[in-house]
Amino acid sequence: MGDMKLIDSVEKTKLKKYEEKIDKIIFPKISRKFDRCDDSMEFHAKKFDTAKSELHEWNIYLKNTIITYLDDQAETFCEKIDKNMDEIKQNILPQLSKLDDIKTNIAVVRSEIDRVTNSKDFTKMIYIENSVESFLKAVNAQNMKKRTHFFKFTQSEITYSKLGDLKLKEVFHLQCTQSIETGLSCIDEMATYNNDELAELRLLPKKQHLASPVISSCTEVFFDTAPHIPTALHTTRDNKVIISTVEAGRDWLPIDELCKVEILVITAKCEVIFRFLFNKDLFYFPNKITSIGTDICIVDSISDYSGRLVTLNNKGKVKWTYGYNETNSGIIADVVATPLNNIVLLDPFHGVLRVLDSKGTCIKTLGLRGL
Repeated sequence: MGDMKLIDSVEKTKLKKYEEKIDKIIFPKISRKFDRCDDSMEFHAKKFDTAKSELHEWNIYLKNTIITYLDDQAETFCEKIDKNMDEIKQNILPQLSKLDDIKTNIAVVRSEIDRVTNSKDFTKMIYIENSVESFLKAVNAQNMKKRTHFFKFTQSEITYSKLGDLKLKEVFHLQCTQSIETGLSCIDEMATYNNDELAELRLLPKKQHLASPVISSCTEVFFDTAPHIPTALHTTRDNKVIISTVEAGRDWLPIDELCKVEILVITAKCEVIFRFLFNKDLFYFPNKITSIGTDICIVDSISDYSGRLVTLNNKGKVKWTYGYNETNSGIIADVVATPLNNIVLLDPFHGVLRVLDSKGTCIKTLGLRGL
């Protein structure tokens, strides 16, 4: 009987562990993957809407441009035709008026000829003869001053111009603009000190993380983060160095799963000023760092389509976060702090730059489309 109770207790303990694994691991993972799929669908839905909107706007633009151009051209053609007609009138109408006067006067002479013929009063013969000769010369003088021309409209053949092209575009596209050969297996991150020397965290086969002011030299150990893996590096205005690291093996974990993170603030002489540890309770994957005063601003990537900005005070406590919600979700591809203690975020998801104040409030959004 005691054995049965022991077996029941063991089985119940196993069931409890399975229950906890489902509630604390499997369900949260499913939820995160749902969120990731939702982010992906939202991303592509917005790109879908943007593509159709741009197509519609471009179609309207082309139509309006062509209509305006054709209307302007038709108006110009009509003006030229009207001008030509005015020139023809100026050439012909005076002659018509002159001919009309001659016709009226010659009719008088013609009546005088009939009267003389009927009355046989030939005293008007000289007048009649002179008038006929004069009118004949006047008629002969009414020649066209210049040859007239007229416009003939020739229709243009219709050519069907393309509205544009559709091309599949990668969600992320990186283009190399310059390369430097170092002989190293990998360079994780780069930054500059105030003296403009390069500092590189280098991941070597033996997991040693080295740094040196000269790219070709790897003899001086700057700071060893092993066994943790460095993910971001930032130098402050007073020449301090801030490093974020993640637990070893983080590359094998889903990006949307919380991980162990360490934030280090050190001097240029590698003296540790602050060390903040987060045991799977805050960060997913920190990959960018900047600073405003003593506050540390860390870009935390949650998925390929979403991220947030987490700001810590000089005690490692969260002051505020920005992003990863319904109102300001998106990718944070890069971050920089300005001399006025504002923070600029690059959001390629929406094609904008977001400017935050030192309290995490978005004070301005700048569109990047068309630049």
